[in-house]
Amino acid sequence: MNLKKYNPSPMQIRSLIGDGCYQPFTFTDKFISGIAYSWITGELIIAMDKVNDIAYQWQAPNLPLKEINNYITEKNWELFADCNIRLQNMYDSWIDYTLKAVDYPSDYSVIDTASNAGYFLYKFKEKMAGKCIGYDLLDFSEVFSTLNHLTGFDVEFFNKSYDMNNHTIADCPSADIVISSAIMCHLSDPLNYLTFLGSITKKALLLFTSVDDTDTYQIIYDGAKVFYPDARFPNCFDANTHISKGVLIFGLKELGFSEIIELPYSGSWIPWENYKKFKTIVALKE
Repeated sequence: MNLKKYNPSPMQIRSLIGDGCYQPFTFTDKFISGIAYSWITGELIIAMDKVNDIAYQWQAPNLPLKEINNYITEKNWELFADCNIRLQNMYDSWIDYTLKAVDYPSDYSVIDTASNAGYFLYKFKEKMAGKCIGYDLLDFSEVFSTLNHLTGFDVEFFNKSYDMNNHTIADCPSADIVISSAIMCHLSDPLNYLTFLGSITKKALLLFTSVDDTDTYQIIYDGAKVFYPDARFPNCFDANTHISKGVLIFGLKELGFSEIIELPYSGSWIPWENYKKFKTIVALKE
C-alpha cells in the first residue's frame, strides 16, 4: 500500500513498523516495509530506510526490532524494493478481483481474521468499504491508530485471534467479505477454521493458504511447536499445514459457497518459487 500521499512523519513510520508489521507499505521513495525480501533471501529484514542506511530486522513476535546500520547497498535495496512491490501487486490484484466478482452494497463490510497491520482493510477502505474490522494474535492497536490518523479512516482492530479450542474468534460478527491470508497454514484444525470462515462470510471469502494440488482428501503437517513451543497437543502443529485441493473444494461447497475461483498466478506477483505451494481462492455465496 502506498502511503506516500499521506506524508507520514519519521515517528509515524517508526510506529508502523515497531509492532512487527511485515506487510508491504511504501512510506517514501526510500523507505519501504514488507516480508517478501525475507521469503526470497532468508534474512528477516522487514523494512529498509535507504536515506539513513538502516535495515530493520524482526526476530520473532513480541521482540523489539533490531536496527542494522551500514547494511544497505544498491543491490539489496533494489531487491528489497522489487520484492515488496511485487507483494503489493499481488495483494492489490486479489482485492480488485474480489470486488469484481462480488455484487456488493456501497457500504460493504470487511473482516480480516489475521490482519497484521491491516493492509487489506485499508485498501478495501480506499475502495469504498464500510465497516472494516481486523483481528490478530499480536497487538497492532498502535499501528491501526496511526493508520487511522494518517488516512482519516475508521478501521477497527481487536487484539484477539482464532481460538483452536473453541474453533472461533469470540464475538466475531459476519461480513460481506472475509479475508484469511496465510493463517490456515499455521493452524492445527484447518477444517474447523474453514467452517468458522464459512459461518461469518455473507458474500465472498478471500483465502490464501498452503494447498497440495491433489484431489485426494488429506491434511499434512510439516512440523509442530516451531513458532509456539509451549503449544499443547493437538493444537501445536504450526510449521505449515497443507490442506489438499480436494478437501478444500469439497469443504467450501459443503459450507454453501456456490462458486469457487482459483486466481491465476501473475508474473507481477512474488516469484513462482515462493508462491507455488500456495493458492489464492475467491469463494462466493449467492
